[in-house]
Amino acid sequence: MENQLLLPGVGFILLIIVLAITRNRLRRRKEGFHVYKRGGGEDGVLIYEEGEKSLQVYFNRLEDIIYIPSAIMWKEIMPHWASERRAEILARIKERVGKILICKSWKF
Repeated sequence: MENQLLLPGVGFILLIIVLAITRNRLRRRKEGFHVYKRGGGEDGVLIYEEGEKSLQVYFNRLEDIIYIPSAIMWKEIMPHWASERRAEILARIKERVGKILICKSWKF
């Protein structure tokens, strides 16, 4: 009896995983960008991607801070494709950050 329930249970879990992955990929394709993080429990980088292009900003999870360069510094250090799009990119990051970095409130 246990073996008869195991296979359908595993199949159901795999189906849920495949559906979640597919949904995420479709959303990324529709929106044209993706935001994700890399790092540890204390700090890391937030990565913003548009197709083949990407940029990184740093975060500190202990202080709930995402470090965004000032408007002048942004133009100097960010890739050419992003240098004039600070407001747009920051709005997209802020939209996504609560969904991937679970925390009360982040300071930018």
